Amino acid sequence: VPHTVTVTLFNLSLNQRSPQQKIGVTFKLMRLDKDVSIQRKSNIVSTLPRSRELLDAEKLTEAQKLECREAVWRRTGATPDLGEQGQIIDPWRLHESKVTMMNWFLEIEVHSYQSTGAAEPGSSQSASKNVMARVRGLMHRNNPGQTSTVLAAWREPLSDLMQTIAERGQALYFKADLGVKVGLLTVELDIYDNNQPHRSMLQLSTTNGLRATEYKPPIRKGMPPESKWQDKVRYCCSCFADGLPVTRECRPYIRITMGATTSSTAVYQEKERHDVVWKEPLIITTTRRHRKATVELYHCTNPFGEKNVEQDNLLGSQTIYDVSFDKDYYIHFFGGAMNPVHQDIALNMVRSAHRPASTYHCSVAMIFGTKRQTRNDILSRITQKKAQKRLVVRLHRGLYLDNFKGRKVNVLVQVAGCRLPDLQEAQRILTMRRAQAKARSTGSAADRDMAEKLKLEPPDPMHYSRNILSFSGEVTDAGVLCFTHSREPGCPPERCDWVELTTIKDFPLEEAPNVSHIYLYVVAVGEESEPPKVFGRLRLTPVPPSDANAAPPLWRRLRWDRSVCSATEATPQGYFSNNLAGYILGSASFIPHTDDHGDASFQDADMKHVLLQEAVTKPWVCTPSWSPSAAMKILGFGAKGDPRDAHCSGTDDKRRKTVYCYVDLLAARDLPAMDQDGLMDPSYTVRVLDRELVLPAGTQKTTSPTWMHRLVLPFEMEVENGPSPDSCLVASRSPMPPIVVLINDYDPKSGILDSDRYELVGSIVVKHEQSVGKGNQMVYKMLGYEAEKAKDWGGAEFTTDPAELDLNVMHTAMWHSLDAPGRAPFDAAAGGVDKSWQVRPRVLLAVGYSLQKPINKRMLGKQLELAPNSTGEAWLIECESKACYQIDVDLLGLRNLPPTMSHPKLAVSSFWEGKNVSFDVASGRDYNFQQEGNTLGNEQTQNFIQKMKPLLALKTAVSEEEDVRGSRIVLFEELCGIRIRAPVYRVPVIPYLQQQALYPGRWKMSEQGTEDVVWFELRFSSSKGLLEGSKMDEASERGDPISDGSMHGNIIEWKVGDERWHGVLDRSGKKIENLARRTLDGDEQSPIRRYTGEWKSVLHGDPFVLLPAVTFELSNAFTGAVLTATVGLNRLLLAAGGSHIESWTELSLKEIERLPRELKEWEYIRGGMLSTSLFDQEVISRSDGDELTDTGAGVTPKVHDRMMRSGHIHPLSNVRHMEEAYIAFVDVLAADSGYLSWDEDFYLGRPLQDQCLFYLENELPTLDSEANISENAKPQYFNAGDFVSRYDGPFDNRFFPTLSLQPLDLEPLKRALSSSTELPVGLAHAANGATLVKDKMSGQKHLETVRKKLKLALTKVEELLNPDISKIQVNPMPLGPSHLFKSVIGKATGCITEDRLRKMPTLEMKEHLQTHGWRAITHLCAPEKMKADLKVIGGENLKANLHTFMRPVGHIITTRDRDRDSRILARMNMGIPLHALHELRKRLSDALEFEMYQQAFEALSQEDQRWEKAGNSTLNFFVIKFKLPGMVIWTAPKENAYWSKPGTPLFAVRLTDHPDVVVPVLVPSFDIRRKQETCWYPVKTLIHRFHSLSDRISRQAEGNNKITHNRRWQKARATRWQNSECPSGIAQAEAFAEKVPEMESDGFDILQPDGYSRPIAVAKHAFVCRLRRRIGGVAFDRCQTRNWYKTSVEEVFPELAKLTHLDPDEELGFKTYIMSRFMNIRRPLTADVVSTSAAFTALQPLLKGHIEVTRVADPDVDDNRTNEVADPSQEAGLQKLPRCTAPKEVDDTGRAVENLWISEQVYVRVFVLSAHKLDLSNLGVAGGVSPKPPFSG
Repeated sequence: VPHTVTVTLFNLSLNQRSPQQKIGVTFKLMRLDKDVSIQRKSNIVSTLPRSRELLDAEKLTEAQKLECREAVWRRTGATPDLGEQGQIIDPWRLHESKVTMMNWFLEIEVHSYQSTGAAEPGSSQSASKNVMARVRGLMHRNNPGQTSTVLAAWREPLSDLMQTIAERGQALYFKADLGVKVGLLTVELDIYDNNQPHRSMLQLSTTNGLRATEYKPPIRKGMPPESKWQDKVRYCCSCFADGLPVTRECRPYIRITMGATTSSTAVYQEKERHDVVWKEPLIITTTRRHRKATVELYHCTNPFGEKNVEQDNLLGSQTIYDVSFDKDYYIHFFGGAMNPVHQDIALNMVRSAHRPASTYHCSVAMIFGTKRQTRNDILSRITQKKAQKRLVVRLHRGLYLDNFKGRKVNVLVQVAGCRLPDLQEAQRILTMRRAQAKARSTGSAADRDMAEKLKLEPPDPMHYSRNILSFSGEVTDAGVLCFTHSREPGCPPERCDWVELTTIKDFPLEEAPNVSHIYLYVVAVGEESEPPKVFGRLRLTPVPPSDANAAPPLWRRLRWDRSVCSATEATPQGYFSNNLAGYILGSASFIPHTDDHGDASFQDADMKHVLLQEAVTKPWVCTPSWSPSAAMKILGFGAKGDPRDAHCSGTDDKRRKTVYCYVDLLAARDLPAMDQDGLMDPSYTVRVLDRELVLPAGTQKTTSPTWMHRLVLPFEMEVENGPSPDSCLVASRSPMPPIVVLINDYDPKSGILDSDRYELVGSIVVKHEQSVGKGNQMVYKMLGYEAEKAKDWGGAEFTTDPAELDLNVMHTAMWHSLDAPGRAPFDAAAGGVDKSWQVRPRVLLAVGYSLQKPINKRMLGKQLELAPNSTGEAWLIECESKACYQIDVDLLGLRNLPPTMSHPKLAVSSFWEGKNVSFDVASGRDYNFQQEGNTLGNEQTQNFIQKMKPLLALKTAVSEEEDVRGSRIVLFEELCGIRIRAPVYRVPVIPYLQQQALYPGRWKMSEQGTEDVVWFELRFSSSKGLLEGSKMDEASERGDPISDGSMHGNIIEWKVGDERWHGVLDRSGKKIENLARRTLDGDEQSPIRRYTGEWKSVLHGDPFVLLPAVTFELSNAFTGAVLTATVGLNRLLLAAGGSHIESWTELSLKEIERLPRELKEWEYIRGGMLSTSLFDQEVISRSDGDELTDTGAGVTPKVHDRMMRSGHIHPLSNVRHMEEAYIAFVDVLAADSGYLSWDEDFYLGRPLQDQCLFYLENELPTLDSEANISENAKPQYFNAGDFVSRYDGPFDNRFFPTLSLQPLDLEPLKRALSSSTELPVGLAHAANGATLVKDKMSGQKHLETVRKKLKLALTKVEELLNPDISKIQVNPMPLGPSHLFKSVIGKATGCITEDRLRKMPTLEMKEHLQTHGWRAITHLCAPEKMKADLKVIGGENLKANLHTFMRPVGHIITTRDRDRDSRILARMNMGIPLHALHELRKRLSDALEFEMYQQAFEALSQEDQRWEKAGNSTLNFFVIKFKLPGMVIWTAPKENAYWSKPGTPLFAVRLTDHPDVVVPVLVPSFDIRRKQETCWYPVKTLIHRFHSLSDRISRQAEGNNKITHNRRWQKARATRWQNSECPSGIAQAEAFAEKVPEMESDGFDILQPDGYSRPIAVAKHAFVCRLRRRIGGVAFDRCQTRNWYKTSVEEVFPELAKLTHLDPDEELGFKTYIMSRFMNIRRPLTADVVSTSAAFTALQPLLKGHIEVTRVADPDVDDNRTNEVADPSQEAGLQKLPRCTAPKEVDDTGRAVENLWISEQVYVRVFVLSAHKLDLSNLGVAGGVSPKPPFSG
């Protein structure tokens, strides 16, 4: 789920005065398990004195600059008086789950920036320190010219912050404690998902009438440094409890858990329920890392006080997230009812698993200290936290209380930690106060003793109640709660607009800390003995409701208490339950209390008792905490309001006006299946206040209905009066009533006595949202609000010139979820909704309120028929612009049909009226639809057949003669699938649905106040979800591409170069407002430039419209069972990229038209050469009478001058992979001259275990060092780019070696990267900190010099990646013996003749040339000349070993006896992977963007070091040897310069003995990790051959074991030979040699060095060894990948490479993109949503097909301009829409020919090639295996 993290930075308060400095803050999100850090930086501001009036740093005096203690950030463009609003940091967007979010940390660093300019004359700073300071400043990238020092750092886990935000339900506004030396940093943090931010402090401050500075945010210390995480810390926690239950036994104890440590107090056995203090503190020892404490309060069920957490009752549980020493923590515990009916739900409420809790349980205070405290000290500290207050509550009305219709109710008020006495206890308290007053008045001892005696009497907890206030009311038949009040005692109650009650003055409440809400309970009269079932909460505001500055009342939700009532008791019940019981409008506040108990008024006791009797205005009705007592009374004082009834006409009627509620109910998606057929009959009910509108279901059954309805519901509401009678309210201080939308499943009556039933699916609530109005005050705007015309009047806003009510523009659409409360903005660019919402049941609607009369009729279409008793009207939405779409439903077939499905029938339904389209389906597991009859006469079919001729020929019979130009022949009857062509679908193009659609094309960005203009090309890709484009000039030439482009809602942003652009897209999509352009460094010296963007191009994309859904029903004729599937067309259109996207067939036709002629046809060219192509070419064979000519390097056909043959290109056919047909091997040459030592794992016949093959040393190793390879030895590798021998991932393009006919020449690139080139004086030293550049001009000059070298290197990289094909010389044949062996051929040398050399076997050639002093192990490489002392003489003849070649088409492969070189098809160079060059190009491009030459120079130096030795350790050549006679009929195109992908075809050879068989020759896999797959093993070295080794192994098997003796003999003789060069150690060597008996050599020279015991001297470019691939490796000649579609099909579909927004390893996204063009339907047919288990889903019937949606012209409108949503001034540039061919009625007689679905019999062979790291432990004994990992086979 995408999580968004937002931070607002306010101010930094320093603890000490300091001189003025520049402060910046860096915010980092770090994931420690993956070493990921994402940082954001704030603006750099200057510190100021602690005075809000001095916000301009430039106006400070020198004295003030020395007294700075604060740094203030403000929003961009904010005025100084609003500086506390803070700077909004760029948000983070993390795609994480709630579990993985626990791995993230938030770190805040405060930096102090200092200028790095030259020191002033006379400065005491030393020259060296000044130099180093300048170097640090120059190397600081983000703030050039400045150096920073970290003042403090703060860190905290993101999970703790998320949990705090979730519990409070609002953004976290806090102060980060940066330590005593720094101070406090005030920030606001919000973490939310699904685009639903929490309420911010700024919004709440305006709502409650406070400024941000008046809040007292909590202080969070954060986590300690990592070095101190394990330090032990000991807390001595003093505990206090209050408000414990009084009606039952309570033996409380507190349990605290911190990390892995848990500790608890003793069980409190006394009877006190208030002011409970534990005698002994709680001791807990933990580490400093664990600062989170979980506090739990238990009731011990054991009467003896033995604690057992498993059996004791949990009363409360809360978490303290930032524990600090000597700090008080006062927390309140909530849960279910004290005597709940459902214990499990009550316990979940206690544990916060079920939110919100319904009942206050008790309060606990804790002091985490270092020593024990006395009871009096604890009570003193707690008492200081409390304040005596009076509670004021004003309630206006309630809504949607359907369970209380026609009944009288009481609304009780409770506050956490507060209680009031009953009448008996109140009289006792007044008696005590009277005695105290009398004692103070008389001063007698008797009176004092009496007063003291009364004071010592303990209060009885049973005579106290938690119910503070009680409101009476009546619920109407419409579910509206009206509060009542009697003006005089004995008078009947009257209905009031509002009732306000205040607690009695003589009994103040003790307001506990951290109390934020009051609880309301709705109880019906007559049910006082039962616990209340409905509750709600009201947030406390700081200003009382009667004050002029009070915040307006708010609608608060009422919920069912699930711990008391069951789910069946709460009505209405639906498929999705949201626990909604109603809404209530009110406000509450605490007001200060004035203590006057000591006044003389207490002398008159009788008068006070009379006042007490009058104050008891309400009987005590019930409490959620304990059983009722008939003697209880509620102490309430004062009741005021405006009385009214239904017929009164007083001053109240002036405020009552008609308000119109406008609702556009557009669509619902992914609703659950409510009927047996897996569908539902969608219907809805809309309620607002006392109005209700019910729409019956239509004829279409679907789970994704598209309504497009416009509803109007008028109701009476008290609103503000304006300054004049003609004033129109456009923004109210009070919210309008919330709207409830019920989605129902309509079940029509089944009999005469039955009635229609509506089964509730779910409900959503839409509330009137607050927004910023005039003077930054929060108001509730009406439709048509215009800030320019609005005038403030008493907090509300009015206008005398209201705008015309145009709902098509003024509305804003939102998605609302049914499964859980939530909403998401409508996003046209994402197909309507974000991806995370695409599977949620949801409803799309737009709502608004207005006092204007009903809207213009032109926005209303056909009026809808509503259910009886509906109080409102409904129409279809009408717009001036419409769009027409042609919808074609192509059905291929059904799969996995169950055998019980007898004679099934498939029905298709959608937006069209009338009966569904149905088809009979044959019984069987799989079925393909086949259209009967000949539809060749159809005009569309004929056009398609004619169009497809270049690709294939559609025919009715094979015998027809027609020029198909070599295309494949397909019979028309073979095509599968049927087509359902629906009537044209007309839909209104609603303007407010286009508000987030960006018009693609050229955009002009004009700077405000200047003439600066910047041009961009912008377009938003819906399928990718990215903003794309580039910067342009006035001539429309593209420049730098944009990056990090995104659109979230109407917020648009992108980067180009070092600039970031951020703005707001207006509704029309043609203008970008508030466009800000700023540099990425965030320096305050770089001002933000303001622009306005305007769309100037005539390009136009598809408008967003709501397309219908298509429903498929598969029914059983006998059982009546129905399986269904619903497909939404908007999602299909988004996946395809729009209605204008061409199919793969159309794209292929266009590509064929663009192909050159040589790729379509082949022909003979004089001289015997044949053209090459990607297809099989019909070449002249020997059967045609052509003669063969032996050229010495192969046999090619002899072509007569008069003959010219040509033909069409055909696809390859009858291709067979024959592993025995050819051999692939690698010849390894010496990259330099030296002494060769084999790697310890390199042996003939043994698979390679490592990439290193051997080492070359410049000098012959001495005796002492022969056991180890020296550090100066140069290794050579098999594949230098393979550095992951133990990597478990796929062997992909990162490791593929590059095969080429022209080696990758890296020398020019190395010279370009070399930093040794002469640079400007001081440049290289400046980068290393030795010297400094004196001015910026010199630095810029040096930067340009480095950039030139970077650009040169970048040019060399481009030349390597994209070589000039015309300059590459391709040799068609090998050099042959005449070139390779020219040093030994001829009479001059006397070694051998050329004729003899051609026919001589390799072993015989080796022995013969060895006798003449030459070393030649293979006839494919030139020989080496040796002297008697074994020193090799390198010559020019060895350069011939570097040759490459590739056989052309027409090459004849003969037998070995005739021409063995003809069997060699290619010899290619093996180079480094191209991926390394691609990465180098990216790094060089990034380095060009550096603004400081030190960074650019450092990047250049790093690349120089990285590539200094690149390519020096590999000199390998890949060779292909074909063993069977045949002819090359296809070669790789000449446009290919490199081959690096395993499985890429190099040749296609037609076998001579089997002319119908074509054998492909593929690029092999070079992965050597698993020897069972593609191991390569040495078969030949420069001194031995694998065959000789086999012979010796055979002789060893005879039992002689001569090889072991020979090795000892060879070791001794080699050591003796070495001593002839180096005399040291002769005696030891002779002694060792004498012990070795003389043995026969078995045909090989034991004196010869073997590379193990003695290094071998080898010349540069000489042959070293040959590696051959194991038999069976051809099965692995393919790409290894986790994404088959991207790797294997991206060459056919190059569009896949552009899907950069998709994860390369995620296959589903690429598959969906490919299938979206020809088979976008592959849906299971289900009966309901409950039976979609994993096992059942595999057996579900599957429907396959394709739905094509094409925007077309309206057939009923001649002028098509009305169908375009474009600028009227750009009519000339409109794209012409295709002609509409949709029938008036549904046509189901068509063939789905465009998709080319053909049924063919395919044989599938599955090869289980290998398995790795299998866990077979679950097989157990029955499996009969005992694996030893790693397992492979």
